Amino acid sequence: MGNHVIERTWERMLEPVCIFGNLYFVGTIPASTHILKTKDGLIMSDSGYQETLYMVIDNMYRLGLNPHDIKMIIHTHGHVDHFGATAALQKMTGAKAGIAELDKTYVTGEENLSWADELDLTLIPFTPDFIYTDGDVLSFGGVDIKCIATPGHTPGTTSFVFDVTDGRDKKRCKITVEYAKVDVDALKKKGHTTFEDAMQYYREWLYAVVRHYIADDWEATEGHDEIMQIVAEKIEKYYQEV
Repeated sequence: MGNHVIERTWERMLEPVCIFGNLYFVGTIPASTHILKTKDGLIMSDSGYQETLYMVIDNMYRLGLNPHDIKMIIHTHGHVDHFGATAALQKMTGAKAGIAELDKTYVTGEENLSWADELDLTLIPFTPDFIYTDGDVLSFGGVDIKCIATPGHTPGTTSFVFDVTDGRDKKRCKITVEYAKVDVDALKKKGHTTFEDAMQYYREWLYAVVRHYIADDWEATEGHDEIMQIVAEKIEKYYQEV
């Protein structure tokens, strides 16, 4: 059975771009990959599918970035479209790769939850060199990356907050994972069949995060109720479908 995600991958290329200063997008239509350039080498956020790695490598070269300079690979979560190429990059570059504690078994293949089977893909697991949890700070090359647990898409989904600079100005950046219909489908399979059940699920997961980090890292929010209103707006439509 064919898979539209990885068939004719060359038709799913995106132009690479410098987003700002030392932050670059080198991913594809099916999966995002970002590069953060530091004085000691490159940090990659999500490697994408192994089937599209050749495009990521080409995009890096087109922006003057050498893939062999990748020193660290971090992952927003443990689905195969975000870590499928990591094992190859570990072998190719010697980069150290990390994942959130709660998604570790996804990327090692200990649990069949990476979505490789659903996407008709062969899973190439990787062994994490380091693990992070909520509140950890990853420091490399003069850059500090704060790890913020934002579960929902997977139990270990993590957002990364860090500063980027062009040598003159400095901006705060956050790489995160959006809610999607697949997340709601997964909630329904777990028994959260109503909108109210889903909201309670997100309250239990997110309140601790909001309590600790809203002041520094959540934009345009004033409190717990506003965070939950944002969640409600994103998922309510999926519970209204007939």
